[in-house]
Amino acid sequence: MSTARRIALILAAYALSSLVTGYVVWASLFAGEVSDVGFRAPGFGLFITLLVAWFAAAPASATVLLAEAKGWRMPWYYAIAGALIGLALGGLFKTTWFFPWLGLGFGPVSSAIYWAIAGRRAGRLSKPAPKPAKALKKRSNC
Repeated sequence: MSTARRIALILAAYALSSLVTGYVVWASLFAGEVSDVGFRAPGFGLFITLLVAWFAAAPASATVLLAEAKGWRMPWYYAIAGALIGLALGGLFKTTWFFPWLGLGFGPVSSAIYWAIAGRRAGRLSKPAPKPAKALKKRSNC
């Protein structure tokens, strides 16, 4: 896979996971007393999606860059990172009493969506290490 295709896949996966997370956050605004008529418009859900994508961009980029550099494809890595990012963002925008804890739920779900699209192929652009049998054959022929 070329570098441009890999970057496009990463951006598409991030956009889709942000979209799902944004609409989960939007739906959670209706629980409790915070519900306002202006929040109920689906267009406001898209606005929440853009906010989620904007504020999660820096920690998610660091998570993705580390996984790409190390070639980590483990789903639990993405789930833990997503839970921590979700908890931090939930605590930052505390609109209801349960909102920070909601981040523990939508963080791993968002990261699972990302992992299913792009994370399970992390580090595929780097050259694979030679297999031990081939490396031993090359040394013995010298």
